[in-house]
Amino acid sequence: MELNELLERDENKFLAPVIIPATDAIQFVTYYQAGIGPNDLKSVWLDREIIDFICNNAQDLDIDGVRLYLAKYKAGVGSVAGGTTFEPNKQTIIVALTKAVGTKHEDIAYFDYANPCPPNCNLGGI
Repeated sequence: MELNELLERDENKFLAPVIIPATDAIQFVTYYQAGIGPNDLKSVWLDREIIDFICNNAQDLDIDGVRLYLAKYKAGVGSVAGGTTFEPNKQTIIVALTKAVGTKHEDIAYFDYANPCPPNCNLGGI
């Protein structure tokens, strides 16, 4: 099945995915990045592991979507495995799994499992 077939608009869905041309994506990203500082978050790469977790557990956990929060680490809050603390003021993305509750999408789990740019930027990408 072609990607376009998988992402065809379903008129009954609220925000159906829309494939946009690469030229539009580049213009949108360039426009956004023109207004931010050189050390501000430009993108985040999500590891296949988190994508697989979401796909493999969507039905069991009643996951209806994913919300992405822009975030910044605060000194003295949180740590990673091994006791290493997060770098204060470093920007990141918090991935929240959501579950439908009535007409709302309630966060049910959070992940900080991303590789931010900077410093890990995509060479040759947008």
